[in-house]
Amino acid sequence: MSGSPLRPAWLAGLTLAAACGGDDGGSPPAGGANCSSPTSVQLAVGQHQVVNPATANGCIRLPAASGAEAEYVFALVSGAGTVTDAGVSGGYSVRVGPEGSFAASPAAGAPASALAQGRGAGVAEAFHRGLRERERQLAADPRNRPSIPRSPPAGTPPPEPGSERKFAVCKTTDCNTFDTVTAVARSVGSKVAVYLDNTVPTADSLTQADLDDLKRLFDLYHYPIDNNAFGTESDLDINGVTIILLTDAVNALTPDCSQGRILGYFFGGDLLNITGSNHGEVFYAMVPVPATPTCTAATRVQTLVRLKPTLIHEFQHMISFNQHVLVRGGNVEETWLNEGLSHF
Repeated sequence: MSGSPLRPAWLAGLTLAAACGGDDGGSPPAGGANCSSPTSVQLAVGQHQVVNPATANGCIRLPAASGAEAEYVFALVSGAGTVTDAGVSGGYSVRVGPEGSFAASPAAGAPASALAQGRGAGVAEAFHRGLRERERQLAADPRNRPSIPRSPPAGTPPPEPGSERKFAVCKTTDCNTFDTVTAVARSVGSKVAVYLDNTVPTADSLTQADLDDLKRLFDLYHYPIDNNAFGTESDLDINGVTIILLTDAVNALTPDCSQGRILGYFFGGDLLNITGSNHGEVFYAMVPVPATPTCTAATRVQTLVRLKPTLIHEFQHMISFNQHVLVRGGNVEETWLNEGLSHF
């Protein structure tokens, strides 16, 4: 990619599609990118463009920064025509620099084995794939679907700060058995209520300012971003807010962190009539915990950094379940696309 440095002001999207054995135009050019004759890309605000490396010499040129300034979202995707549970992997290389800084780049990239390990190998990936598949099975049974009245009853007010309630949480990674935790609403906004489990570790714990910051972030950024992009969430409990439950029950799902750690999740069973359902919109997220013989400590700062992208990711899953299952009466979104949209 060739161009001048750009700073955030408006957003455009760019996808570089590597066609690997599919019908999208063949393979990238042999020998890598040739930036002696790059393909120029000009996008208006909100536009996107798919570029095939095989027909663009593997190199594109973006407009030089101006008074308007700009930010581009770049995504590398495979054009292979076969979808598998394990995904599609292959070598690639991406380089970015000012125009004229390089004329060509080698085609050698990350080995396929390393790329494959990046997706699908960790405990969190396996857990989330399992949740999506369990949602698919549960939603396919019409007996599990809630009755949605044509004229929704009058709503109840959001929970009061300081109020207490019980939640069913997944006890195991297959989410077939549940524990009950008691939590207190610690920060309530216009779109979200943040609950904290009463029995979480107290060393290096989240502060009230941290909980208020999570509320502010969701209200001002996560909610409008996902809402505008993907649609509306459900409101089965008719309280006007989504709940974030911070509990060490999430940490307990990862007794051995050598293959990664589960940070948080949404489970569509909460929007169905099944055992363990909370009959409302809930995210479950980790809390700071001390080190164990098999897991490093999750500090307060590390936990906050991890939670923020996790929440907006899981909110897409919640919206997707509502739109596909409850609103349209269909089944859940295909797992690969559901995860892809949340990563996006």
